[in-house]
Amino acid sequence: MISENTIRTLEFDKILKLIANYAKSEISKKIILSIKPLDNYELIIERQKQINEIQKLINEGDKLLISPFNDITPLLTKLKPEDSFLEGIELLEFVNLFEILTVVSEQIRKRNDLPYLKEIISGLTCFKEIAKTIKKSIDNEGNVNDNASPKLLYLRN
Repeated sequence: MISENTIRTLEFDKILKLIANYAKSEISKKIILSIKPLDNYELIIERQKQINEIQKLINEGDKLLISPFNDITPLLTKLKPEDSFLEGIELLEFVNLFEILTVVSEQIRKRNDLPYLKEIISGLTCFKEIAKTIKKSIDNEGNVNDNASPKLLYLRN
């Protein structure tokens, strides 16, 4: 473990603040600012390879297409109790994040030279379909659309 004195001497917090300026959300900034130096050699090497792939994209003018998004942590916390649910307007909060995840994962998957980033996104699937379903089912004010399902359409007509 790296001592707090060493972390202060290296001004690690200042480095994190510089990096956090590039974050696309408040939750990302918070997570970046909470990063602690790694002390596992294998993990350090793996992270460096991931960073190298991101730098490669940037150098090629193909930076990751991450746009600003809202923190959905409170909504996920709200879902923890059994039998809990989200209102329509709350479900809409997920759409932007799901669309970003879709764009970024497609951007990485189409390339054959990003094995470490591909490993990170390997579990990101179905977000495009989920976002599409939410957008079809919920209007911009959070109301359930008549065509959310055939049965609902039948019942409302």
